[in-house]
Amino acid sequence: MKQLNLDKKNCAKWPRGDFLANEICSDDYNRVVLETIEGEHDSDYVNASYVDSLLKPNAYIVTQGPTEETVTDFWRMVWQEKACCIVMLTKTFDFIKVMCVQYWPASKELEETYGGITIGIIQEEELANFHIRTFRLCKKELDQVVEERFILQFHFTEWHSHTCPFSNAVLEFRRRVRAVVGHRIKSNEAGPMVVHCNDGGGRSGVYLAIDANMELQEEEDKFDVFGYLKKLRQSRKGLVENVVAFKEKHLSENGIVGFFTRSLSQLILEIALRVALWEIVYELQKF
Repeated sequence: MKQLNLDKKNCAKWPRGDFLANEICSDDYNRVVLETIEGEHDSDYVNASYVDSLLKPNAYIVTQGPTEETVTDFWRMVWQEKACCIVMLTKTFDFIKVMCVQYWPASKELEETYGGITIGIIQEEELANFHIRTFRLCKKELDQVVEERFILQFHFTEWHSHTCPFSNAVLEFRRRVRAVVGHRIKSNEAGPMVVHCNDGGGRSGVYLAIDANMELQEEEDKFDVFGYLKKLRQSRKGLVENVVAFKEKHLSENGIVGFFTRSLSQLILEIALRVALWEIVYELQKF
């Protein structure tokens, strides 16, 4: 795979529009490679990484939240990879900070076009902690639609920066995602699940750890929390945070243990997970 030229002209295509300011970026060995646009330097780059689940290779694509400079590349990637759905784990604004541009139209009456792909909203369902939007994607030639697709976006809205969300809300969100698109994932009808927060880092990593381990539990009645966190560290820098942040955010009362705890009948499982998670903390201190 070719090495990219990281001159100042290309910095806008790198994380958050500034390569030096944010170190969460894709590695060459597992980055998503876009189809090259003739005459555009490094047009094959998007800050996105393939990540395996515990049952399926390249089950996810983890990427940064689209910016003004990268929103076209985001939609090119979604189209090229035939993404099964989009999981969004950030608000567009968190207090006064822009976390991610709104990469879809403001209303059903409007359409937006990025890189030859026209996006419209067909349906939107607003729930307590998340929204579900159905997007219509199409390509046109001479104002005639030549190819049309539909994709669902699941937007979790109650996960603020540097906080831990309520476990039941995340579990319900994950359950709804799997209930709607799970059959497509298992049948290989579509491509990977695209997951993003604002920087393609910690929140995306937590969601992948939950989704992959619960999928394994549903299929094989077991977990591999530690093993999968090691995989995440190898797949994309920033998906698993340092040991201090890990303790503060994911070993709390409402932290990652809570994500896996659904009923009193699983008390033994919760205790086992607490032991496993402290083993993870111990191992993280070695990195």
